[in-house]
Amino acid sequence: MRVLFVCKGNRFRSMSSELLAKQYCNKNNISIFEFESAGISASPKIGPTEDIKNKLKSISIDYSKHIPKKVNQKLLDNNDLIIAMGKNHQDFLKKEFNQESILFNELIYGEKTSVGDVEEIIWDYENKPEIVKQFVNDTIEHIKNSIPKLIKTLIKNQ
Repeated sequence: MRVLFVCKGNRFRSMSSELLAKQYCNKNNISIFEFESAGISASPKIGPTEDIKNKLKSISIDYSKHIPKKVNQKLLDNNDLIIAMGKNHQDFLKKEFNQESILFNELIYGEKTSVGDVEEIIWDYENKPEIVKQFVNDTIEHIKNSIPKLIKTLIKNQ
């Protein structure tokens, strides 16, 4: 089964989901899934922030080969399941590509809630580096802690 995670820039939430899912499956000898990620407005020139890099390094995730990519029809067609990190991504996929998707938190926890982004959650985020750092850490931890349940759900629903 091929799974695509989608967020805005493909440099934080969807990228972390892809890399953490790959790490989990590798460590647990699960080879029935392939994971990718993309963003609705991604640019290959804009990679993860230092806060994101530092958090991923701290949990032994190698992001160095990741190049952000923009979602397109070919990516959507090549994947069996599309997981949107936020409602806005889900709406974009439906409007621009007539593509159904499921929210990350909905698939795992049955909650139709978004995994928020820094700009969506923290007002005046440019002037609040410590709050941003904590938010990034918390978000990546949420994704990391959710991956085992995600994999179990995918296996069950195959």
